[in-house]
Amino acid sequence: MYLFCYYGGSSIAGTSGGIFWKLYGWPGVAAFIAVLLSLALLVGYKLMRRLQPVT
Repeated sequence: MYLFCYYGGSSIAGTSGGIFWKLYGWPGVAAFIAVLLSLALLVGYKLMRRLQPVT
């Protein structure tokens, strides 16, 4: 399951990165990567808050 998600995600992100490159050049690719990074940080933050014990 991990490898399926890993390769599936890299295929989707790689193809999307190519589309952003074709349409917008380097600024589009940089913005696309910034959005992906922001989503990853948001998911990590939400998971971290859910796992913290309540005191």
